[in-house]
Amino acid sequence: MASAHDRAVLQAIFNPTTPFGDIHGLNQEEELIDDDSCFDTELLKQVKELEMRGVSAAEAGDLQAALQLFSQAIQILPQRASAYNNRAQALRLQGNTAG
Repeated sequence: MASAHDRAVLQAIFNPTTPFGDIHGLNQEEELIDDDSCFDTELLKQVKELEMRGVSAAEAGDLQAALQLFSQAIQILPQRASAYNNRAQALRLQGNTAG
């Protein structure tokens, strides 16, 4: 079930002309924290390191290396969404919107 914040984010996506201050439940100053407590700490450490390296590679313009690193992270912890999102962003930067 979606939280109030999730519904507010969807509202902002589907109604992009609505000013953020007018979207009930969307507190832009609220810090969102991923709950990674359900993952093995050693695997999580490996995945976060791969993702950081992938982000660095993408920022340096090496999108192919970034995609490989994000895919490795997905193979290690396929239940964690972050690497999927990072991989999707790298594909978008490549111009690949089909996935």
